[in-house]
Amino acid sequence: MSATAAGSDDDDVSGSSRLPRFGCSQSSAAEVHAFYSEWSHFCTAKSFGWADQYNLASAPNRQVRRKMEDENRKARRAARREYNDAIRDLTGFVKKRDKRVAKFAAEEAARRAEKAAIEEQKRQAEKAERAARAAAYEEADWIKASEEVLEEESEEQEQEEVEIFFCVACDKRFKSEKQLKNHETSKKHAEMVAHLRAVLQAEEGCCPDDMLQGYNLPPEQGAASTDQQGRGARGKKAKNKRRQQQQQQQRQQQ
Repeated sequence: MSATAAGSDDDDVSGSSRLPRFGCSQSSAAEVHAFYSEWSHFCTAKSFGWADQYNLASAPNRQVRRKMEDENRKARRAARREYNDAIRDLTGFVKKRDKRVAKFAAEEAARRAEKAAIEEQKRQAEKAERAARAAAYEEADWIKASEEVLEEESEEQEQEEVEIFFCVACDKRFKSEKQLKNHETSKKHAEMVAHLRAVLQAEEGCCPDDMLQGYNLPPEQGAASTDQQGRGARGKKAKNKRRQQQQQQQRQQQ
């Protein structure tokens, strides 16, 4: 053992006069917590010189002396670590069996439960208050008026969206599809379609059948009317009729 080790046996822990005391059964929770917090992280100030394995004075040369110093430092660190662990383990052992710690833990749990109950009660009260305000809520007059205007506009729009039945050849409007079909089977309608066929044929030299679909006109009747009425048609009127015919076809396709 080295010469310096003899004097280090009396070394005490660092700041021992400032370390918190264990206290008694009347100690406060803060005092008990401070005691266990300090000793649970205890670190000694002893040099542990007695743990040296070699006497440096016996070293034959400088290199051997350095090797001895390294081994002694390792031995001191190991002894210091073992000592600190023993103190910390003892602190934990005592803390588990300290009735004051158990009492303070129970009181803290009770305080937390009470706080949680108060917060839950507060949330329930706020929820009930919001429900009461929602039940007593009345819309402002301007909101009600806006809703009525929107309803009226919606009804008007629905009325405007009623389907229109129109005969382009005769330039007539009907209230229902049945009336339109009855009209298409009439003699007057057939004459107007035949006239339109004649105009188209006189204008372009042909009359596509798909342009006259939906008029229930036999092909023979249309052909017979072509020679009688096609010569005196005007080009401008034929174009207008043709445009109306195309619009009617687009409506039927939609």
